[in-house]
Amino acid sequence: LMYPLSVLLKSPVVDRKVAAESLMNSLKAHSNSLVEEALMVSSELIRVAILWLELWHEGLEDASRLYYGEGNVSGMLDVLIPLHTQLEKGASTRREQDFLKSFGRDLLDAHNHIRDYVRLITDSGQTT
Repeated sequence: LMYPLSVLLKSPVVDRKVAAESLMNSLKAHSNSLVEEALMVSSELIRVAILWLELWHEGLEDASRLYYGEGNVSGMLDVLIPLHTQLEKGASTRREQDFLKSFGRDLLDAHNHIRDYVRLITDSGQTT
């Protein structure tokens, strides 16, 4: 039960994420330490099972669909920013190091453009 629920906590679909958070909070109220341990195990399983290349491929497809298909800039940023945040934490496996070596510079440039965009939007008082 915990693994699928922990996957849903990371869902870009807001309704799924909210439902998963609600259920998770109920479980934490009953057995917080057990839930935290299960989340840690689930997080590690996800981290080692899904390669960064796969994460980025799926993320870029979702972000592209949100932006070009739906005109949803905020949704696109909600997909991309967590991916960039994960890169900032650094690589912990050889495959992650290889990914950074291949794509790190371009992704850092892209992240800087996203930061600039968010800063401009924030400074102008607009919303994404």
